[in-house]
Amino acid sequence: WVAAGGNRDELLSLVASSSEWKPERPAIDRTRAMSGTDFLSMEIPPAQWLITGHLPEQSIGYVVGLPTVFKSFYALEMAFAVANGSAFLGHFDAGSPLLERRVLLVQFESSMHSFQRRVRAAALRHGIPARLHFHSNATRPLEDPAGRERTERALDATRPGQLIPDPPL
Repeated sequence: WVAAGGNRDELLSLVASSSEWKPERPAIDRTRAMSGTDFLSMEIPPAQWLITGHLPEQSIGYVVGLPTVFKSFYALEMAFAVANGSAFLGHFDAGSPLLERRVLLVQFESSMHSFQRRVRAAALRHGIPARLHFHSNATRPLEDPAGRERTERALDATRPGQLIPDPPL
């Protein structure tokens, strides 16, 4: 430093104005199992919620229940809340506007007509956000190669930040 023409006061000023260096956290290797000690020693940032208390960002969640308990309506309300950044079921915060996502709801169960009626009723309550996309694959489940291909095309076309399958796979 001195040989390059700097002096002690300049160096101290640079040090004082610099932020503390912290090594980058290594990426979490999700391809292997780890010991309890290794897992507990990791620095994992807190979850950011897409829907407070219901749907953390970068997670996989399941909506389960007996038949005819409104799981599909729950999934539809979730899709609207995440795409709009609005309250989920009129009660749960749907995160900040920065967490709004392009959403693809893939419907595997109901007829197209029945599904459209549900979407139309939800749109009357919430509006229809540009970030919300739908794909009905009712006659072709993912086990069928044609159904899988149709769903992959829908994913490629919309590039969603949140995928909501109905019913959950």
